[in-house]
Amino acid sequence: MHIFKLFIYGTLRSDGPEFHLLSGTDATMSKAKINAKLYLRAEDNIPYITVPGKYILGRGSHDYTKDAALIGKLTVPEDYSVEPNAPMVEGELFELPGYKQIMQVVDLYEDFSPGYESEYDRVLYPVKREDSDTYELAWVYVIANNHAEPEDKQIESGIYLQD
Repeated sequence: MHIFKLFIYGTLRSDGPEFHLLSGTDATMSKAKINAKLYLRAEDNIPYITVPGKYILGRGSHDYTKDAALIGKLTVPEDYSVEPNAPMVEGELFELPGYKQIMQVVDLYEDFSPGYESEYDRVLYPVKREDSDTYELAWVYVIANNHAEPEDKQIESGIYLQD
């Protein structure tokens, strides 16, 4: 059986207002970071990230078993590196053994629906656990088209804090 790895950086974090969507599962969680830029959407202060597109290794589907298996089939590219001063976003890496039902809920919450216009895309991207020197692959939600809007505010610290 595969394990679904999901990087969370915003309202779904363990200290976030929507964590209840992930709580009560048999998930394990580790603090982690991702090479990304964190923004707050101007219209509603909802967080989102953009990532360097070169290292997006997959796009999510509604076949969660296939998506979980993809994590084990692919590896972080050998040429993957993060510049010393590159923007990093802090979050949590969840490992979800029983992922099918919870991922349906999270995809719905994140307005991610493959093949349809969605607010977010779920992409496979390198993530680094706090206690590790290496990167591993996990699914993460990025804003649709991986593009920030000029009126949105970048959070330079890379840490989403609720008001």
